[in-house]
Amino acid sequence: MKSHQKPYVLLLMLVTFLLPACQGLVSEPTEDSILSNGDLAVTTDTLPDGALATPYAATLQAQGGTPPYTWALDSGTLPDGLSLATTGDISGTPEQEGNFTFTAEVSDSSSPKKKHKRGLAIRIHSAVLIETTTLPDGTVNKPYSATLTASGGATPYKWNLINGTLPPGLDLSTPKGEISGTPSASGLFSFTVQVTDNIDQTDSKNFSIQVLDGSELTLQPNSISFGDVEVGSIKTKPFALTNSGSVTVEVTQADITGTSFTLDGPSLPLALAAGETASFSATFSPDTEGGSAGSISFVSDADNSPTTLSLSGNGVVTTSHFVDLTWDASPSTNVVGYNVYRGTESGGPYTKLNDFLVGLAYTDDTVQNGITYFYVVTAVADNGAESDYSNEAQASIPSS
Repeated sequence: MKSHQKPYVLLLMLVTFLLPACQGLVSEPTEDSILSNGDLAVTTDTLPDGALATPYAATLQAQGGTPPYTWALDSGTLPDGLSLATTGDISGTPEQEGNFTFTAEVSDSSSPKKKHKRGLAIRIHSAVLIETTTLPDGTVNKPYSATLTASGGATPYKWNLINGTLPPGLDLSTPKGEISGTPSASGLFSFTVQVTDNIDQTDSKNFSIQVLDGSELTLQPNSISFGDVEVGSIKTKPFALTNSGSVTVEVTQADITGTSFTLDGPSLPLALAAGETASFSATFSPDTEGGSAGSISFVSDADNSPTTLSLSGNGVVTTSHFVDLTWDASPSTNVVGYNVYRGTESGGPYTKLNDFLVGLAYTDDTVQNGITYFYVVTAVADNGAESDYSNEAQASIPSS
């Protein structure tokens, strides 16, 4: 920095001493230079934004020197469709959006002419456009909120209702475009909204909001999966039907699809007051192997009728396995019977299976699929004495 400071100081000193001898000389002005003593200067420092395909007009201003002034484009580019007149008027209809920078030069009528330049910019925006296409339905006495959206133009936007009416209880936020509140009446409400951007471009669109009367049925849960169920058996699961609206609902019928499903609960037709719940149960009783899908649809005068519960289940056929055990008789003459023991690890521990002494055979029908069992047998004498475990036998049960 020191290497730049010294020449700058010397230059100031030189100008100070030479000023008296230089009076009357005309030097070329520099862009955005600070002029005094009546020198010519461009006073416009900003230009308004414009909009695509919308007529644009702005006039450059200058002061000092000798009027009238003559203006010219020194460098840079004006937006397509705009031109700079020698009078300083910039006008036309922009054909391209974007930010355009240029340098304007003004010259006066003195001889020799005085000139001054200034860098300027014009921002051309696209047209403002409402993007929202539809608005959601509302329900009486339930909070409502929906936000209108727009694109293009110059933000911030302002929103206004220019025709029609909003549902009673709802309002449109001017700065946010949010329609919110709690509807107090049902019906179809049509209206027109307008958005205005920061350079006064506008767009308008027609909308409608359907406000329902507050009759609604809900299911808890709204779907049931029964999982695997043995063919020929049944499985039942409960569910609740609730009037979550604000008026009484009459449930007139229940339509069931899927031959393996049935419904049990209050008889229909059934009137449910606001907030009231009715308890039902669905049953799955597969008669064939494989997956099943169905539904229970409650038909009513509610706004969301029919209200549907989806159902699914899988019928399975389980093969029953058992283990037949036989062994040779003990050589001891005082043996009165045998005990059978089972474990899931080789070498034990073992658990006795029989409640009473058995002979030379035993059928274990309590096995589970996919498990390997280990068996031993003991001989019991007439005095109650029990022998050591026999040699171990192994049986692996199939997974299905």
